[in-house]
Amino acid sequence: MAPQLMIFREQRSIRLLAALAQGGATLEKMVEAAASTRSELADRLVPPLLEAARNAPDPLVRRAAGVLERWDRAFDPQSVGADLFSRWLLAMQPADRLASNLVAEPWDPARPLDTPQGLADPARALLALRVAALGLLGEAGTLERPWGEVVRARRGAYDVPGHGHLDPFGVFRVSGFAPAPGGRWDTAFGTTYVAAVEFGEVVRAKVLLSYGNSSQPGSPHNGDQLELFARKAMREALLSREAVEGSLERHERLDPSASDAVSRTA
Repeated sequence: MAPQLMIFREQRSIRLLAALAQGGATLEKMVEAAASTRSELADRLVPPLLEAARNAPDPLVRRAAGVLERWDRAFDPQSVGADLFSRWLLAMQPADRLASNLVAEPWDPARPLDTPQGLADPARALLALRVAALGLLGEAGTLERPWGEVVRARRGAYDVPGHGHLDPFGVFRVSGFAPAPGGRWDTAFGTTYVAAVEFGEVVRAKVLLSYGNSSQPGSPHNGDQLELFARKAMREALLSREAVEGSLERHERLDPSASDAVSRTA
């Protein structure tokens, strides 16, 4: 039988859908929800971590806890605290996508959106916070480096701030990273093609191919949608002949009488 569980990203997606249903879904709200980088894991583990750090004798641990307390618990480019939390979780060495070796209460099918919960070993969590803080200070000279300075999205001539993360962080906007020079990370995989469609009297749609429609070196479309990706925006889908012709760059028509059998119009 397949495992009966809900990873943090799945739990996050249900919360996003519930909020859309309650507030009235629109195309714009759906696009916004699809780009959410709020961390379900942070919502579960930051509060008990702060409680454990409140009376910690180590001033560095208390200072790091202050950064996490002010953090928006998202992995957006401007999010300060995301880097520290990411390093903390790495130091804690989660065993799986539910961080089951770190939590006090494992996932419970009777409480699917409220578990896992709590810290199994608060003392170990504080030690990991100190390790994460020392590493970040040594690399960046600050505990408050924004996430968009750590992770980048690069393609062709484009280099923009990255965002998102993987499980067990429980972020809906998926981004996986590969090491890059200078202690940075390049977005290597994750959210690539996204489409949002609104059906009504007039069909509306927005689309995004994050890395662009071409991988050919020198092509103007090699990475030309990364700036939309960085802004969590999407382009309008071309749904009519007029829209397609209005965006036309080059027209090619087969012509048997031409020497190269193709007639091109720029």
